[in-house]
Amino acid sequence: LVNAKNTTEKNQQRDVLNKVIAQIRLDTLRQIEQRRGPSPWHPDSTTGITGSQQYAPVDDVAPFGDESSDSDGGALL
Repeated sequence: LVNAKNTTEKNQQRDVLNKVIAQIRLDTLRQIEQRRGPSPWHPDSTTGITGSQQYAPVDDVAPFGDESSDSDGGALL
């Protein structure tokens, strides 16, 4: 009906398609709401990743400026 000259037919087709689209939108939103539960509360992040890395005690770390293992003289990363 794109090339139809009768605007009444075009308007009817538009109205029907708009109703179909609205129904699909409602059905989709309902389906999404049913599958998604409430999100848990995370006080420190939205990812839920809160584990801390374990670091070596200060006594086990080489003193600052001890780059003897660095052969090219560059900074240690």
